[in-house]
Amino acid sequence: MEFSEEPFDNLFEVFEELGKGHFATVKRCVRRSDGAAFAAKTLKKRRVCRGVAAEDIRREAHALAKLSHVNIITLHAVYDTGQSVVLLLEL
Repeated sequence: MEFSEEPFDNLFEVFEELGKGHFATVKRCVRRSDGAAFAAKTLKKRRVCRGVAAEDIRREAHALAKLSHVNIITLHAVYDTGQSVVLLLEL
């Protein structure tokens, strides 16, 4: 899966926080074009995108993109906003 450089903030409206970890925050978001709801997992580059951590993000995105099962969350897209990486996941 390739990282998209489309402007995430222009495409989605971000709402409340659903969860937070050491390296990422997950918030509910809605696509502006059709109102579809997703979970946006945001990883700040300054905290994690160095060396091995950057590769971990790519590995997670590729693994999720290849898997399709009712018990595994679906990855819809990956956005590179410059300061962070956003994994767009099923809600």
